[in-house]
Amino acid sequence: MPDIRAFVAGLVSLFAGVIAMAAPANAQPPRALGPAELEAIAAPYRQPEVFQKLCETVKARSIEVGDRHKRYSHTETTTSVETDGKGQQTKKEEVVERVRFGGQQEYRTVLRKFVNGVDQSPATPREVIPPRTTLIYPFTREAPEGAYRYTFDGCQLVDGQPRLVIRFEPNAPADEKFRGVLLVDPQTFEPMVFDAQWAKPAKFVNQMTMRLEWGPANNGHTQTSRSLVTGSGGFAFVQRSFRIETRVGDYREPNGQTQASVK
Repeated sequence: MPDIRAFVAGLVSLFAGVIAMAAPANAQPPRALGPAELEAIAAPYRQPEVFQKLCETVKARSIEVGDRHKRYSHTETTTSVETDGKGQQTKKEEVVERVRFGGQQEYRTVLRKFVNGVDQSPATPREVIPPRTTLIYPFTREAPEGAYRYTFDGCQLVDGQPRLVIRFEPNAPADEKFRGVLLVDPQTFEPMVFDAQWAKPAKFVNQMTMRLEWGPANNGHTQTSRSLVTGSGGFAFVQRSFRIETRVGDYREPNGQTQASVK
């Protein structure tokens, strides 16, 4: 699971560099699975002991994905938009950063920055250490035992692909935790979609949501492909909403090479 930028602490990677072979002109699109077929995939996990094993496997796979994220440097492109209580845009910020890890430590370099269309890119890019996240995600190495409770909610189609649905709720205390769903690939047991909201938003925050999506990246592995954070809040008559979308690409080995160039 992720490391999202600043308060959401740096999490992401983009679908990049995957080239599909052209299908024959007469090829038929794959038939979508029906309810009975989806239930056949889901049925074994309705047994408590099998679902427990599924959760253990998903956690192991999620940790692998997170560790892999830290192995490569990458580029993050983040667009932040803030609007007032009337829905009028008050600020738009676009930032491109190069991100790398040294062990568990994250390092960021701002390459380009535009605020309300004005170029505020640094004349000399400088690497900085961002604040560490205090968020507690389900299915991660950092989550204490018993931090969340999980329930199985069947199998559903997402973009034509079957996904196991695991719902999670925080156990007390709810601070820095989420409630929502994790959609899992039933073949690899890797996370595909994390869709949740903060269980206990900060003071003066009405609501905050986060969506993470995983997919094939240019390093040949499943990586976080996109994050989207939305929220709203305020005090008295001053209300604000925000939307922060981050995409990542150009994964490179520590020596600066891409996976393809190493091969």
